[in-house]
Amino acid sequence: MGYIQGEGRQQSSLFPPTLDELVPEDHLVRVIEAYVARLDLQALGFSKAQPQKTGRPPYDPADLLKLYLYGYFQRIRSSRRLEAECQRNVEVMWLLGRLAPDFKAIADFHKDNGAAFQARDDAGITAFVPPNRGVNNQGGDTPLFDREAFTCDAASDRYQCPAGQWLPLKQVSGTQRIYAARTDCSACPLQPQCTKAKRRYLTRHAHEAALARMQQRMQVRPEMMVRRRAIVEHPFGNLKQWILGNGRFLLRQLHGASTEMALAVQAYNLKRAIQVLGAGRLIELMD
Repeated sequence: MGYIQGEGRQQSSLFPPTLDELVPEDHLVRVIEAYVARLDLQALGFSKAQPQKTGRPPYDPADLLKLYLYGYFQRIRSSRRLEAECQRNVEVMWLLGRLAPDFKAIADFHKDNGAAFQARDDAGITAFVPPNRGVNNQGGDTPLFDREAFTCDAASDRYQCPAGQWLPLKQVSGTQRIYAARTDCSACPLQPQCTKAKRRYLTRHAHEAALARMQQRMQVRPEMMVRRRAIVEHPFGNLKQWILGNGRFLLRQLHGASTEMALAVQAYNLKRAIQVLGAGRLIELMD
């Protein structure tokens, strides 16, 4: 017996297949296509979401987003490797309509749209700061007076120090509310017990009351944290191994790493939705 033979390379066909015939109805790329089609890229802040009337036409950000989501599904994060996939991968050809952007256009899209990628993920990011972490004296020293020694005036959103001076709200930075004395504290007789800086600062988490309730529940039921660790281990393990391939981030600094993580999370969420609902049903729900 011989071997199963492939088709001759010079063999002609009366009806050559279209790209659509080569991609199954429940394929991953069809899910990505339906998902991106539902996004308002302009509202999310993607650059060039509204094409200019003059100049050279840019690539549609929807196409480049589809390319990156596909790449993260397949552990392909390098812009040069994505460029190669556009030229040889039938699935990517279907997804982008045979567009073949060069690696620089692909990389620039990644670099310029970090905030837009993260816009879909920031709502789920929460930092847990225990109530006793709300001390910040901007001087690196450890006071004798911790925040419990200050009186909170909730109605005016300010604190009063043991010497009677008020610390009003100075600024809000992310989830942190920062309070500071208006005047120099160097003349205060209690300064050695309070701070080595010129002024005393305090910080408070914007959702501190909720965090305090969480901490109280964990003290009453410590097994809840053990269970939570077991639950979150699965998605983080998948992100590290299945999407990032135990590799390092390709973009530098916190902004670049956040951009990559946002794309990885979106790819993971789509993967889980496909596993739970099936690709066909998910496409139906997004149409």
